[in-house]
Amino acid sequence: MIFVSKRAPRCWALVAVISMLSACATVQKGVDGIVSVFDQDTAKPAPKSGQPPATKVPTGDTPRTSSKPAASPSAAPARATSAEELLAEGIKKYEDARYPEAAELLKSSLGPGLRSRASHARAHKYLAFIHCISKREAACRQSFERAFAADPAFALTPAEAGHPQWGPVYRSVADAR
Repeated sequence: MIFVSKRAPRCWALVAVISMLSACATVQKGVDGIVSVFDQDTAKPAPKSGQPPATKVPTGDTPRTSSKPAASPSAAPARATSAEELLAEGIKKYEDARYPEAAELLKSSLGPGLRSRASHARAHKYLAFIHCISKREAACRQSFERAFAADPAFALTPAEAGHPQWGPVYRSVADAR
């Protein structure tokens, strides 16, 4: 007599679902995307001379993807057309800890396109944060000074002012005013 537990049907169902998911093109695409991040640092073999580079031929059972090119991180500034949009994207990149991209977007947002003094001050505030966490205290101080110049009513929230890296720099700039 073969012993079959009550859990066996559930286990086989789980095995079936997992095998279906592993064949799913969407899951494979996600896995390929993750793997490609790790493969970026490895050199790809060059094709042998006289032979064209190998291309992947689509098969009939794989779904076709959109013909649109994938958006690259450098495409983000091109999408934003106004200074306010650049500022918003720069703040989002900052919040995502993508500081070099955030700094570029924030710098690009500064100019006559920003609608208010508060927006100018906000851009300088986030630039100051980036400079401070990058150990560039002089640039951090200068960004806070520019924030105050843009908007005399500029102030950090108590939580922001209490930050160990930029809080002391902010307070020294604010006290010097």
